[in-house]
Amino acid sequence: MILFEVNIFINGRIVGVFDDSKVTHSFISFDYVKSLDFLISSITFNVVMSTPTNKPLTISHAYLGCSITIHGKTFLTGFICMQFSCFNVAL
Repeated sequence: MILFEVNIFINGRIVGVFDDSKVTHSFISFDYVKSLDFLISSITFNVVMSTPTNKPLTISHAYLGCSITIHGKTFLTGFICMQFSCFNVAL
């Protein structure tokens, strides 16, 4: 597993990102989305994740339709919203 921090642009704003090569989904902090006045959407399905405490976490919100720019290349994507305490974005 490779863990590192990189800077990317999300909708034109620079963001520090925690990157984990084993992550299967991209996540963004609720507080960070709200601080940037981005729109949080309810999704039509629940994402159930396992946690280190063996307590499942159910997530039902996302930040959809945003653009991210990494090394000059722009992609359209979405992020699953959840509460983080240590970082704002996980790719």
